[in-house]
Amino acid sequence: DVDVARFAGRLAYAVNVDIYAAMPAVPTDPGSPKPRRDVFVADARDRAERAVRSKTLVTRCASDPWCIGVYVENEAPYAPSFFGAGSHLDVYLTEPAGTAGKVALQKFFMRRYPDVRTFNAVWNTTLSDWSDFQSLTALGPCPASPDWTDDFCVINGPDPQRVDRENFEAEVAGNNARLADSVLAAIEPAMLNLGPRLVIESHSPKVLRAISAPADIVSVNNYDVADAASLILTPELKARYAQLGYLSFEPFRRLRQIAAITRKPIWVSEWFYRVARPEGSRPPILPERPDPRTRADAAARYLDELLAMPFVVGDSWFQWPDQPIEGRADGENQLIGIVDINDNPNEPLVTELSRRYRSAAQRSHTR
Repeated sequence: DVDVARFAGRLAYAVNVDIYAAMPAVPTDPGSPKPRRDVFVADARDRAERAVRSKTLVTRCASDPWCIGVYVENEAPYAPSFFGAGSHLDVYLTEPAGTAGKVALQKFFMRRYPDVRTFNAVWNTTLSDWSDFQSLTALGPCPASPDWTDDFCVINGPDPQRVDRENFEAEVAGNNARLADSVLAAIEPAMLNLGPRLVIESHSPKVLRAISAPADIVSVNNYDVADAASLILTPELKARYAQLGYLSFEPFRRLRQIAAITRKPIWVSEWFYRVARPEGSRPPILPERPDPRTRADAAARYLDELLAMPFVVGDSWFQWPDQPIEGRADGENQLIGIVDINDNPNEPLVTELSRRYRSAAQRSHTR
């Protein structure tokens, strides 16, 4: 938690909790950087309440006019995802019979199909009865795998199976979003739900609608990774994303898509341009410029774009100080700060951002 006492009554702030991370990890999720979690466990509400009430800043936010609101999730891996392999449908299938996620998945299929024979025809199974479902450990061409590239078969599988995966992914996301909203509302109904902080991935419209429905604002960590994505994704995969209406990796097109799909205001909850380190920066794919001047120019252009979008209600630069060369706990060592590690302003970035933020109210008034 941030030390609000340092700037109380002078600076606005937001609080971050993570309801998804409060749920138990699926023990059979094979080595994902962010393991998939079972959001259907019987004590999900208790887990969510403990996660929220353990954050003293949430209680403060409920009565502090300087608190903008609460983010309820952070970069959860909704398929297709660089942060995990396989959709929640595929990961939940690997659980033992009778576990909450696997039972929820069976109920999902029983609602979608009039009988088990129709299910068998779509999924090429030979179940004699729905009670046999719990013996399944995989379905179709997308088994859970440690290799993140296998996750993209989610969007390239046979259409009925792809639609089922999309719909169940949306059911997981929506269940978690509603749970988070109900816990915040129990503390203070007027407190803004800033929604999950979406990672910069190509979410499906169904997942996005499910996430945003209970939220007051849609928050997205909206990094400019279009160039990096072009190096990683094949032209065929990019074309498939576009065909299905999935979110773009181009940051401003992505924001327009989110606004059109959700009809909600947007908060850009993370963005930056970093300066390249001679030794190399970790992680490798985030937006980088070779020197402070080109970094400041890129940031100025980005902020000009945001200030021209009436549906974007705010943004947060990540982060205040540079990271040390040896890196933080997970190895990130980026030159991303408004100030350096000795608290000296990083110019000309500070001048360019300050000029635009000072004009933000005027720009909004004259649009």
